[in-house]
Amino acid sequence: MNYAYSIVMLPVAIAFTSQADEIKKLKELGAGIFKTNGVVREINLNRSKIIDSELKLLITFTKLTDLSLEQTRVTDKGLFHLESLSSIEWLNLFQTNVGDEGMVHLTKHKSLQYLPIGKTKITDIGLAHIKKIKSLKYLGLRGNKITDRGLKHLRELPKLTELHLGETPITNLGIQEISKFTQLKKLWLHDTQITDKSLSDLANLKNLKSLYLYKSKISIDGIQTLQRQLPRCEIFYQSENTAE
Repeated sequence: MNYAYSIVMLPVAIAFTSQADEIKKLKELGAGIFKTNGVVREINLNRSKIIDSELKLLITFTKLTDLSLEQTRVTDKGLFHLESLSSIEWLNLFQTNVGDEGMVHLTKHKSLQYLPIGKTKITDIGLAHIKKIKSLKYLGLRGNKITDRGLKHLRELPKLTELHLGETPITNLGIQEISKFTQLKKLWLHDTQITDKSLSDLANLKNLKSLYLYKSKISIDGIQTLQRQLPRCEIFYQSENTAE
């Protein structure tokens, strides 16, 4: 018998056995689990029964790149268990119970590119932590209590090309800050209080491909003016008086 071979293979066998047990438990909670070449790369727990303590079931999935926890009861405490998932690129926390304190745990994810975290308890304080995730390309803050002042933190995200600020309290002052993010390609500003006074600042975003302005306070004339200034950008607009 080749004892050296047995010694080397034993930890691997234990790891696979452990993952099999955890996969079973996760599926019982309602998870969708997807593999690439036999390796778990994506776990979807949207609208599942999972709670904070059960997130420790994910620890052994070190090659995981996509994790979705949308509309679950997960809070800041649960995010601690995700710190070891160093390969994570997509983390969906939309409509969870996470807040500012939990963002500290996310700063350890050096590969994280997509962070939908709208309709949570995130405020400007949380953005002070999120700005440390330099790999971010998409940040979804829809429906959060983000103010004009907090937007300054996003300057420190050099790779950010998509920003969702729909249904937030930002105003024309916030657009002055956003106008400095010239790398943006997609920007959501629907259901906000911005007006025609923001048009000159929005016109500075020459790399925009998509701009969502429906249910804002910008006039139809303002939209037409902006479209001429950004001819390569598709502007999605609908006045408050138009039925959806």
